Amino acid sequence: MAATSLLFSAAPLLVLLHAVLLALLTPARAGEQVLIANRTLYAGQSLYSMNRNYRFIMQWDCSLALYEFQKPLWISTTDRQPGTFCDATLDAGSARLAVTQRNTNKQVWSSTTSFYAFKYVLVLQTDLNVVIYSRPVWSTNTGVWDSVEFQNGDQILLSSGTLKVGQYLSNNELNFRFIMQDDCDLVLYDDDRRIWSSETSGKGTGCNAKLNGLTGQLIVRDNNGRIVWSSKNRAVPIKKHILLLQPDRNVVVYTGRVWASDTSIPENQGGLQDAGRIEMVTN
Repeated sequence: MAATSLLFSAAPLLVLLHAVLLALLTPARAGEQVLIANRTLYAGQSLYSMNRNYRFIMQWDCSLALYEFQKPLWISTTDRQPGTFCDATLDAGSARLAVTQRNTNKQVWSSTTSFYAFKYVLVLQTDLNVVIYSRPVWSTNTGVWDSVEFQNGDQILLSSGTLKVGQYLSNNELNFRFIMQDDCDLVLYDDDRRIWSSETSGKGTGCNAKLNGLTGQLIVRDNNGRIVWSSKNRAVPIKKHILLLQPDRNVVVYTGRVWASDTSIPENQGGLQDAGRIEMVTN
């Protein structure tokens, strides 16, 4: 009886120890903004906007929350048992973000899927693929889209956003850059290694690359407005789901892929190490 009592009294400590071990084993990935399908935010892990102003966290109390600095902008309502931790996974089948209790696998919250007005995003993923996504199906509805301009070095280009000469998308930790060069070539680099380009070098001056808000095409134009290259988007999106903490303060699930550079690294799908865990925070 004494041994049984001791075992039960130690159970909360074992759960806490398990969480601490997860934290120690999880590699930090500063500025991560992307959660791809079938990947998980474990308790205490966060997505961050590149400027670090916004944080989307799977909290220890089983609530998902979006913060602007320390100010809560959105919090999920969850029903959990005391003494348990929860994880959030983007389901590849339903495109829903689901929160489940770790010890029972019981779902305590999920996003509701519904189609929003067409929006597009261009993402430099951590698998070295550049992808245009469409068909947003869920959002925290906290965005300030119209007031956000592209910040050089961000990982996401919003619909109608523009890469001007010298501007680039990046993932600093992995040294990937997707840059609009001054020779009018749109190029993807892995360190200094050229992986992909629009092959438009010398075909114009003062070029920029804009993500068209109506068609979702990425279009390179010269300083006279002449189109020198455009992405060949699919008429019917491929069913690929992704959750983004966008620079406009919105958390959105997109469920269609209309164009990609097809440069992903197969053995590093999503680029998230250790079963897709994101940066661990403890405060």
